[in-house]
Amino acid sequence: MSVVTFEKPITHIGLADWYAKQWQNQQTNDTRRSDAFNLRHEARQLRNETKVKTEWDTYHNNVRLADRVTELDRWKEVCISRERTA
Repeated sequence: MSVVTFEKPITHIGLADWYAKQWQNQQTNDTRRSDAFNLRHEARQLRNETKVKTEWDTYHNNVRLADRVTELDRWKEVCISRERTA
């Protein structure tokens, strides 16, 4: 027993329809390419801004920590000098 299959006939596409479809595909591709470029550009810009902010925040935190260490060292020296005089 065999199964008979019939292929659907291919509809004829006119030249004007062909060019219209090609133009539509080109517009879609251009739009998607532009969107992808913009997305990559925005992502790169966000990474750069985040990197700069992180570096400055780290710098300021390190300066504050160094100032705090200096303050604690001075306080320690004051306490030690008071013990010596007492």
